Amino acid sequence: MADAPCAALPPGWAPIGAVLALWNDVDPTRLADYEHWHRHEHVPERCTVPGLHWGLRWARADAARGPRFFTLYGLRDAAVLDEPAYQRLLREPTPASRAMRPALRQVTRWVCAVPAEPVAFAMAQAQLARLMTAPTVVTCADEPHPTQRAPGTGLWLARLPQAAPLPWLSATQQDRTAGAEAGAARDTATPVAWLGLLTAPETVPGALRGTALTAQWRALPVGQHAQEPARSGR
Repeated sequence: MADAPCAALPPGWAPIGAVLALWNDVDPTRLADYEHWHRHEHVPERCTVPGLHWGLRWARADAARGPRFFTLYGLRDAAVLDEPAYQRLLREPTPASRAMRPALRQVTRWVCAVPAEPVAFAMAQAQLARLMTAPTVVTCADEPHPTQRAPGTGLWLARLPQAAPLPWLSATQQDRTAGAEAGAARDTATPVAWLGLLTAPETVPGALRGTALTAQWRALPVGQHAQEPARSGR
């Protein structure tokens, strides 16, 4: 099955009103199964949902520090996740999806709003390619002040806390600190509320550099959706 080009940002961010971001790990004994499922079935299947325009996959450069995988989906708006097409995928998983769910670990799921005018993406093509292939991902409680952000080096997205959680996810599968980089910091009750997608570690605001709230990622391929997978009922 052919793979989609993971390095290229799909046609612009202008139509994108929100993103779905997911961090996760997997039972080590199921790693090969996970990679085949996620690459060839799961992400391509999600991209068949009307209003879900693209999906990108990454693996953590340093897997010892937290969840090994990060996935980002571009949405028309956050309401896509409440509409029948997406809800059907949650309610009626394919056999492979149903079998993989118990193997997932350290799962964190965020829905974030995209600015109406994402001026931060007015960057050179080389920078944009780096953002898609080897992003630096940051989470923090407060949006960094504009003086702390170099122009054209990424995008800061506000988390939408009212987004519904995954209905099938058990408490033991959730990452309470979200692998540290994707959830609330261990020593504070303040929930992390901002997601930064940046071109390089040196573009991270100084106070966050080298902390557990920052991680580097490398791109993974995404397979093409060839046909409607068989589905299981409830």
